[in-house]
Amino acid sequence: MKVTRKDGSAQQSLNETIVSAWRALERPWAGGDELILIQQKLADESISPAAIARVLAREGVELRHPEVINCDARWREAQLEREMSKFARLDPLPDTAQLNLKEAGAAIAQLERLRSEFAIAGDETGLDEIKTLAIDSRQTATSHANDSSLAKEAREVQAEIAEWLRVWLETPNLSEQWLELRKASSTFRAKFPDS
Repeated sequence: MKVTRKDGSAQQSLNETIVSAWRALERPWAGGDELILIQQKLADESISPAAIARVLAREGVELRHPEVINCDARWREAQLEREMSKFARLDPLPDTAQLNLKEAGAAIAQLERLRSEFAIAGDETGLDEIKTLAIDSRQTATSHANDSSLAKEAREVQAEIAEWLRVWLETPNLSEQWLELRKASSTFRAKFPDS
């Protein structure tokens, strides 16, 4: 996850809020429980317990280091689980042999929603992961489209899915409109009358 730097005044304000929240706890130290309480006070779960602890350490607050480390490790694990849960709904995408056109359309729409979220958040890692997933899925669909052991109809569906993924990879922000036009075309309706 990419973290954007706050400007000096915003960072100073955040630091002051952290110190103020710690003082309100009226404790001589900061451990895991205190860091969680401060994080809740900030109402911003993107600020790690370790980042809060660094601010407090600069203010001379006694830290209970084992608790701080454990707290930060739990927070990072939860962050990772949240990030991975975004991809959980895309699990079927790489195995395009099992997808029909409706499922593939829904998966590509989810890819685009995630891409937009990651782009807004400035999360380059997430963007790279989404792109890699789409590339792998397109390669799988292309492979199935060329698999002579599959029925002709199944190969045509896989070729169509590969094309949808190509368009999404090249112009993700236009792919939804393109897909609507594609499905409305007489060529598509003739090839896939049940879709």
